[in-house]
Amino acid sequence: MVRMSLGPNVALGPVGHRLLHLGPSDVPAIESLIAQSGSFAPDGFASYQVADGLFFGIADDCGGLAAVGGTHILNTEEGVAAIGNVCTHPDFRGRGYAKAITTEIVSQLRSAGVPVIVLNVIHENRTARRLYESLGFVEHCSFVEGIVARRRSTFLCRSEYSRR
Repeated sequence: MVRMSLGPNVALGPVGHRLLHLGPSDVPAIESLIAQSGSFAPDGFASYQVADGLFFGIADDCGGLAAVGGTHILNTEEGVAAIGNVCTHPDFRGRGYAKAITTEIVSQLRSAGVPVIVLNVIHENRTARRLYESLGFVEHCSFVEGIVARRRSTFLCRSEYSRR
């Protein structure tokens, strides 16, 4: 994974697409879109993020969502936000939807006085990385994300140790 951050003085232009401000009632549509998004689909979506943060989408022609994006973390008191769950249905890619949504999220965060804005992106997702770089995000660090299983401990507890 690559953590990217946006400089405090980066200003973004107008959106150019009609965006929907999403709320808790839109969670099923968001989950449906994520399920259809393919190999780089977000894996960190939780429904509480919609109620606690900012989420925007672009409608498709059938009443669903063509694209979505929001915040994983939003703490205006501490001045920090993490953008996430940005995805576009494969049938709607290449139309600038992810750029418009990310731009609106950043604009709203800046209006709220949030100076620290970050996001994580899969290292191999070059399209997304280019998009974020075009908006002024820069690579902050790389890290490995995965599931860890704890091995059984070989240490003796105190009572076993004292008997030996």
